[in-house]
Amino acid sequence: MSLWRNWMLLTWVLLPGCMSDLTGPEALSGFLGRSLAVRCKYDVGFRKHVKYWCKGSPWSSCEIDGQQTFIKDNHSRLEFTVRLENLTQEDAGIYWCGIERTGSDPGFRVNITVLPGETSCFPPFLAASSEGGGLGSL
Repeated sequence: MSLWRNWMLLTWVLLPGCMSDLTGPEALSGFLGRSLAVRCKYDVGFRKHVKYWCKGSPWSSCEIDGQQTFIKDNHSRLEFTVRLENLTQEDAGIYWCGIERTGSDPGFRVNITVLPGETSCFPPFLAASSEGGGLGSL
């Protein structure tokens, strides 16, 4: 096996989530008591795989909490949307979009901030996505 191939294999094994075909917004903010939508895009090869959302940093210690979280997978758009309901200050933190697969699961890090109250600067129907990012509530 060539040196280059060995290096690539070692990198893939040691850095799970860093070399994946999974993207999303790096940071989003939502208002206390409202909902927030996060769109995570994936490669066509992951269309039939199980998607998940977990909280915690580092990636290896994130925990799945489905209490106020809903996931909808849109196979035709190659994206899944995570919706967090009734945001609290405890919802702020580091989260990961994840996809189950054999070996190391790919993951994409998202930093969620919860703001104290809604302002008139942003309409309540503004939804956050991986393309637009920013503030959002549904």
